[in-house]
Amino acid sequence: MKRKIMFALLCAAVVMGGCGKKNNTDTDATPTPSETPTPTVTVEEGSEEVLQPEPITVVYKDVGEQTENSVELIMENRMSVDIQELYVRESSESNWGENLMRGDTVIETGDTARIYIEETEEGSSYDIRMICSENKIEILEEVNPSEIEESQVFLLEEEDLPYLVYVSAETGESVDTMEEVLERHGLGSSSSARDDEEDEPSSTSTPAPEPTRRPTATPTRTPDPDPTEEPDPEPTQTPDPEPTEEPDPEPTQTPDPGDDSGEDAPPPDDDAE
Repeated sequence: MKRKIMFALLCAAVVMGGCGKKNNTDTDATPTPSETPTPTVTVEEGSEEVLQPEPITVVYKDVGEQTENSVELIMENRMSVDIQELYVRESSESNWGENLMRGDTVIETGDTARIYIEETEEGSSYDIRMICSENKIEILEEVNPSEIEESQVFLLEEEDLPYLVYVSAETGESVDTMEEVLERHGLGSSSSARDDEEDEPSSTSTPAPEPTRRPTATPTRTPDPDPTEEPDPEPTQTPDPEPTEEPDPEPTQTPDPGDDSGEDAPPPDDDAE
């Protein structure tokens, strides 16, 4: 009897233990969702994000052949025309030689060319002849590649003359050759600027005072009186004279011919009366 009771209690314990495990399993299967905290980003005051610029990659168009004796000239085409052929000679020579641009190479507007020039003597100056589009032929004169670090070629449209703006390899400063090119071709701005200064006085410069001269005394002369024009007298009409009535002449008595009343007649005798 005791064994039966013990067995019943053991079965009940097993059943109770199985039910509790199932409840625990169900609870773990549906976990309660929890909120994930949002991370906070703190930016220190005064700090700014610095963006690093991307490196600029320049694609060079090689012109000529690089040798042990060649000198390099970096030139960007800033003209309004494309360069289709390019010839180089020493400034003291007259022969241009052969075209240094091979194949279908064209230095378009905005392109940068790396030109290899065969240097016969260190520090020499060269002339560069460019056959361009629109049937233009442009010549750069007295270019010294050893003095140039990098350069840009421009076209002075009014005069149809090319000129360089380059960075000096010695000083690192920018050099503009436009004035030099104008002077070389007799179109310098110095003479024209001088003419402009003569035409238009400068607002900053004070004109030199003119020498003062003592005025010469002018002899004074009494001016002649202006002739006064007398008005023409108005014509006066003379009144017609009034007719005067003349008295009728008294009749004169003709003396009798016998009566001598001449001077020889003797005076009358008073005693005769």
